[in-house]
Parts: sequence; C-alpha cells; structure tokens
Amino acid sequence: MNRSRALSAAIVGGVGIGVTIIACGGNNKVKLTDSKVFKDAPVDTAAACKVAPSYAPTSFPQQLADSFTGSNATPFTNILLWKGVLQAGSAEADLGMEAFSGGGSGSGMNATPDWPTGNVTPKANLDLATAPDVFLFITTNFSGSGQAQDFYFSTAGTLNITAAGTGGAAGSNTAGNASNVVFGHFDPNTGQMVDNCMTMINSVSFTSPTNLMRTAPPPEITNFLNARMRTTD
Repeated sequence: MNRSRALSAAIVGGVGIGVTIIACGGNNKVKLTDSKVFKDAPVDTAAACKVAPSYAPTSFPQQLADSFTGSNATPFTNILLWKGVLQAGSAEADLGMEAFSGGGSGSGMNATPDWPTGNVTPKANLDLATAPDVFLFITTNFSGSGQAQDFYFSTAGTLNITAAGTGGAAGSNTAGNASNVVFGHFDPNTGQMVDNCMTMINSVSFTSPTNLMRTAPPPEITNFLNARMRTTD
C-alpha cells in the first residue's frame, strides 16, 4: 500500500472504550482500523521514537475536515475534525485537530470548556496545555495495512480556529493555525504518557472544505479526552 496517496488520522466520537483510528487506504480514501491495534502494539522506547524531533509543514496537499452534529455527535453537540498528511513516505506522519462542543461544564480541567453549549465556533488563543475540549494530534508508525500504532497528543502550544464549518454546513471551511505546539506520546485509553518520546511544530496553518457527516463517528479516540479530564479533575 502506498500510504502517501491517502490520508490517515484519528477521529473522535462517543465515549466508548478503545481507540478511534482512521488509517490510510488506496485511491485517496480513508478507512477505519481495528480499535485493538493500539492495544496490541508495543510501546515505543525513548531510543525508538517513531516521530521526528520536529516538523515544519508548509502545506497539506492531502487534507479533509468532517463535522458531526445532532445525534451523530452524541454525547456532544458538535464534533469538528481536521486531518492532513504531515509527512508522506515510509515514515508517514499525519496531523489532526479535534474540537468538541456541548459537553457542559464540570470540575478541574473541565470547569471552563471553550464551547459548553452549541457548536464549535471560531476562537483565538486556545491554550493546548489546558483546553479540555480541543487538541492537536499526530499519528504515525503505520503497519503494512495502514494502521497507525503510535499516537502523539498536544501538551503545549496555541491554537486559533479561524473557521469552524459554520455549525457543520457542508462545503464550508474548517481552518486555523497553531504555534509552538509540543506533542507527547500517549496511550489514548488512559490519557497517560507512555514514554519520553516527544515532537514539536513551531508553526502550522490549515484549511479545508468541511464534510457534514451523516453517520455517528466510531467511539474511540474520545476516550483520550475523557481520560485526560479524569486525571485533572
């Protein structure tokens, strides 16, 4: 499989147990991978990190955005996803942005969500170290069948969402930019870092037409968000 011809990333949805992974497939399509892949895969050691020390993307020839609303976004009001190929080739790495709205307010880290009600909307200066309802992620170390086996989530940086699919309207753009983003190697099932592998992106911008999804997203990487909030409450 030529992974560089297709997009692979993670997608958020539901509150089920597991990992939601979207992996690359041929003919510029994306496909879901088996949620057990991450659990079966060995964890990186510091000497075997599957990411580059840093990335410097200038454009994303392959990218897409999806918006889930209504019953398709349960238990949220809106789930907004952007994803693009960060580095093509044998060491493919894919970058994504995930934002949630309508989850209400809680305690600890979730006491002040960015979008407690309604849909995801444009917002500036989102602190990726503390924001409970948005993060960037990198997937890499793809298997021969195109399944991502390593997941890196943002631990620091600033994100600006400049367009948010206008509440999921098909054809409207999802766009934004981020700076000084640091990523750690996480187990999405627990929300905990698994080793000291890290990478960073100094600056990145993205924009893509938004697809209005007619089905519910698979219930898997959302578990990372839920686990992250549990560890900070």
